Amino acid sequence: MGSNFHQNLTFTIDFVTSQTTVRGIYLGSASELQFCIQEFIKLSRPKSVSYIENDFYNLIINNKKENYNSKGNKTSKVFKLKSFFINLPGLSYEGIKYWMRFVKSFKCPITTSMVLLGGGRVNEIRRNETAFVHRGFLYHLELIVTLQSEICIQELENFSKTFQQNYTNFESYQNLVDRNLDNWQCRYYGKNFEKLVEIKQKYDPYNLFHWNQSIPTNTNISCNDIDYILD
Repeated sequence: MGSNFHQNLTFTIDFVTSQTTVRGIYLGSASELQFCIQEFIKLSRPKSVSYIENDFYNLIINNKKENYNSKGNKTSKVFKLKSFFINLPGLSYEGIKYWMRFVKSFKCPITTSMVLLGGGRVNEIRRNETAFVHRGFLYHLELIVTLQSEICIQELENFSKTFQQNYTNFESYQNLVDRNLDNWQCRYYGKNFEKLVEIKQKYDPYNLFHWNQSIPTNTNISCNDIDYILD
């Protein structure tokens, strides 16, 4: 039913060992929201439901507070993120089993966060209209791992490569920086990468603003041959 959600509604579903939490944002009133998700509530049968009306500014501020402890100090956990985009009709049964086996056997603390965007405005914008190339998918899946050993890093890398090769589309979300990601230029930006290089040449020809995965001032990489994997 995800592709039929109201355009003003976005869901994030977090899976941890002991519980599943669904959080969402709806652009409208609480009464309108209750009507839009009544079928979802009926099917999911949650233990509790709450509706909080807020503005965007306070929503962002409250989320940032979660990154600080009771004394106001920023938490210092070392974590790594992996990003996957899932096309319609969603993960296959085999893909779900492969993901669940990995999560259950993984030795480091891990959370899966699923951002459900299918049916919203994000998929009505064409892939080449903005630098954000990720369009036409059903939901975004990310793994958040608290790192405790090098073994965890290698296990995560091995899983991610197989999972992305067999069960998800080619792309990854550029705001979840992954220094181990292969072919990051095309996974982050698709065909838009070469256009972004042209813009970089024009406005930052000396590469003043740079880091490991920033847009370069020149490239011999072409991302024009990967759309058949995505469509």
